[in-house]
Amino acid sequence: MNLAGAASRLGPGDGGARSPRTDAIARFRYDMVFLAPPWPDIYEVNEDRPHSLEKALRDYERVQSAYLQAGYDPVVLPRETVPARADFILTKIPLIAFDLEQSPPNRPS
Repeated sequence: MNLAGAASRLGPGDGGARSPRTDAIARFRYDMVFLAPPWPDIYEVNEDRPHSLEKALRDYERVQSAYLQAGYDPVVLPRETVPARADFILTKIPLIAFDLEQSPPNRPS
């Protein structure tokens, strides 16, 4: 789970106002965020996913809201196969080439 997902589990927001959890999400920024909404046609409850579709939809809305409150413009993944989703993500992210034997380039804070 990512920071927005963890922060959104702390409870309902306060009507869109900034809170310590959304401030934390805003402080530890990602360049881009992707969301995979629950897909009713293929959703199933199992050992790895014990909650209902309704709960998954509520959780998704809470995570999406946390990202929006933090100033992100989340990119929603299409309802496609896993390879198609991976290709979609690769078309969206900037690829940075660097020598794998060296440390990755520093990101501005």
